[in-house]
Amino acid sequence: GEVGMYVPLHYPSALTDVEYSSCTHLIFNYGQWPAAYTDEPVWSIERYERETIHFFDNTVATIGREKKVFWMSSNPFPLTLAVVRSCPPTDWRFPHILKEYNTVAAALARERGIEVIDHFDVMLHLMDASYDYAHYTEPSGSALARLVLERLCSS
Repeated sequence: GEVGMYVPLHYPSALTDVEYSSCTHLIFNYGQWPAAYTDEPVWSIERYERETIHFFDNTVATIGREKKVFWMSSNPFPLTLAVVRSCPPTDWRFPHILKEYNTVAAALARERGIEVIDHFDVMLHLMDASYDYAHYTEPSGSALARLVLERLCSS
C-alpha cells in the first residue's frame, strides 16, 4: 500500500522478488517457523545463528545501504496443550528457545549496526493474551504497534 507493506518471512530464504523500492524503513524477523514443526526440521541455535549471519551479511547488508533496516524480535509463543503434551515435542516454540533465537539475532544485528526492536520480554508476560496462540490483538496488539511506530518515527 501507500503507507506500508507486509511481507511474510517464515525463513530468511523467503525474501525473494519483493518490491520494496518505495519503502524507506524495513523491519525483518523470522524465528517462529524455524522453531516450529512446519516445513522442515526445527533449527538448532547453531543453525539459526548460521542462517542469520548469512541473511544479514548477504541480504540485509545490501538493502541497508539504501534503507533504514531494523531487526524485530519474535513474540513468545503461548504454551498450548499441543506444544507441551507431545513427547518428544513436535514444536519447539518454547519461551526459552525463542528467547535464545532473539538473543542471537539481536547480537548479530547490533554487531552490524542494525537497530533492534525488542518486545519479547514485554510480551512474555502477556503471551496468553493471544487469540490464536500466535497473534495478538487488544490490549497487547496496540502496545506492540505503538512500540514499533515510535522506533520507526524516531529514526
